[in-house]
Amino acid sequence: MKYNRFLPLIVPFFVFVLFEAFYFNPGLLYLSMGFILLILLFASRQLILASSIKERWYNIILLPLYLSFSTILLSILVPLSTFFAKLLVQGLFLLVLFLLYYYYRNLYLYLLSPKKYIKGSLENFSLYVNYLSVYLMTSAIFGMSFFLNISNWTLMLFMLFFITAVIYEAMWAHRILNTNSYFYIVLVCLCLFEFAWAISFLTLSYYILGLLMAIAYYIIMGLVRFHLLNILNKKIIKTFLSLGFVSILFVLLTARWIEL
Repeated sequence: MKYNRFLPLIVPFFVFVLFEAFYFNPGLLYLSMGFILLILLFASRQLILASSIKERWYNIILLPLYLSFSTILLSILVPLSTFFAKLLVQGLFLLVLFLLYYYYRNLYLYLLSPKKYIKGSLENFSLYVNYLSVYLMTSAIFGMSFFLNISNWTLMLFMLFFITAVIYEAMWAHRILNTNSYFYIVLVCLCLFEFAWAISFLTLSYYILGLLMAIAYYIIMGLVRFHLLNILNKKIIKTFLSLGFVSILFVLLTARWIEL
């Protein structure tokens, strides 16, 4: 299809329109999410069919899918009683619009114009966007436990499913997805699941709980990634552990605890 080069513009535009649709009419939430899924499926299919590089559609759809859905779920929980809150949500929508453009632009180059693709672009992009996605989605899940009558186990299982998708995508993006990687996917998932379950009992804002999850993901996934790349050493371990634990300590000391 000769119009594939416009997909990096078309996909973010329509996703942004659907963001605004449910923002102004919350009743369109499920419809918007359904159309976003269809748009991302269509874009993935078109790029794969036109490419000579063999890739599976679910590998390239994961990141934009959970980024978009996590944005939607968290934006629902943001109180829109102030102008600043409304501005914050719109800023998040615009940020995701830019991130989706950047992702599909690099994906287009990787699949259809390899000579123009800058090596490492998708890997680096995946690295940072996954941190953001973990923060957005886990904050939303912890928030739903506060506002909705949903059992904690149900939300934790949903979080486990999400974390599995993020870790799988990260390993695919860094080209370390192989038979041995699945053990580490399970290991990281269990570690983050237990951490999420433990901090869910803290009387903290769900924004802070999401930030703690993002930091934990940074520490654990960072160490596993360097290990699978065979470049893990004492210096890297000390760097990740020190930065991670200092960040967690800083967040806990400065966070506003919710009185029960």
